[in-house]
Amino acid sequence: MDERLVLLDARVAEAAEAWLTDPRDAGVYARLVAAVEARRAHLHPAEPVDPVDAQDLEVPGDDDHEDPDAIEPDVPDVEPLATALGGFGDLADPREVLARLRRGG
Repeated sequence: MDERLVLLDARVAEAAEAWLTDPRDAGVYARLVAAVEARRAHLHPAEPVDPVDAQDLEVPGDDDHEDPDAIEPDVPDVEPLATALGGFGDLADPREVLARLRRGG
């Protein structure tokens, strides 16, 4: 049996009991969170991370050196609301649309 896990389980239980007794005590809640995090870290240790050499990293667009102002954003053309509603007769005016919605019909 994992003695460290037994100890961590006991700390979580104690902290939970204290928090349930006084749920408004921020210090008691912080102790509960710390106990749970310690237990999780023990059960699921972090994978070791290999250091990455900065020279091995590829930066997208690093080779083309384009002028950032020359790049066209992929945004659809904007048209006035009145134009978009043009096929709806009396609803071509946005004020009429809002008035009709406010009237409920």
